[in-house]
Amino acid sequence: MNLIDAPHHFQLMLKDIGGLHYFKEIIECCRQTIRFFRKSSYANAHLREKRKDLKIKTGLTSFGKTRFSTVYLSGCSLRTNMPAIKALCNANTVNLKVRAYHDRFVDGFANTTFCAKLDELLLILAPGAKSTMCLESTNSTVSDVYVFWLATLAELHDIITDRHNPMPNEVREDIRRIANFRWKGMIEQSPTADVYHAGFILDP
Repeated sequence: MNLIDAPHHFQLMLKDIGGLHYFKEIIECCRQTIRFFRKSSYANAHLREKRKDLKIKTGLTSFGKTRFSTVYLSGCSLRTNMPAIKALCNANTVNLKVRAYHDRFVDGFANTTFCAKLDELLLILAPGAKSTMCLESTNSTVSDVYVFWLATLAELHDIITDRHNPMPNEVREDIRRIANFRWKGMIEQSPTADVYHAGFILDP
């Protein structure tokens, strides 16, 4: 029986969410910043030393071309390395080529805003990205696919309906639409939908 590739379907959902205009600028800033440190041996060397000083164990993760969960992983790596990058930019040891990006890594309003936007992006991408990584296990079952879809939808629902969430209503509705569309394509309207339902019900 041919079943839909569950991790790939989650990747498509992440691609759709990451493709929203609301997240375009923050993703591009992350991409260009990581690329800068990857290509500049000078900046990379200073970042390694600063990470050692601050006891930051992990480095920056590059964006992938087809695995859209890497947007989440790359964003997490940038967030983890933020103290080191800020220290280098504050001291003018490193200067990012694009001034608008550089300002987001020095103390001030631009950095505060950038960190808030990055945290918002990571919060939205986390459910789908984590589900993707779990379902790539060779031990995953059709029941797991159903469970992780339910968990992802529930977490996204909690995020976009949180009254403290400053995200515009139209963006929330776009995320809801994307998640529902991918859920229907994978589970509800799939020719193999009964397989996932049966697997979930029969899973001890």
